[in-house]
Amino acid sequence: MTVVKNRHVVTFPTLTPKERKTVQAIVKRWLAMQKRWGIALSDAMSVEMDLYATHGDCGLKFAALLAADDFNFGHDLSGIQAHMNRRTGKLDNHFLPRFSGGGQ
Repeated sequence: MTVVKNRHVVTFPTLTPKERKTVQAIVKRWLAMQKRWGIALSDAMSVEMDLYATHGDCGLKFAALLAADDFNFGHDLSGIQAHMNRRTGKLDNHFLPRFSGGGQ
């Protein structure tokens, strides 16, 4: 993280084209699940940015996350959204996604 004049600047990791495509599929699946469950829809850009920031913070296994069953997939996505500190780009409250650990 870079600090500029007492402000935190969230930096996002560079992803490969394959990782970016997988992230887009994760976002699409998450929005479809939210619609199916009848809960408030997140916007795609926020979900994508949260995934990028989480990957930079603790690493995400994107392919494994996308392949996960709905329960574990929902756990990680809802937890990421609930615990993302958008000021720092870090997860708060000791939340650690099940599919964290760096890379695919």
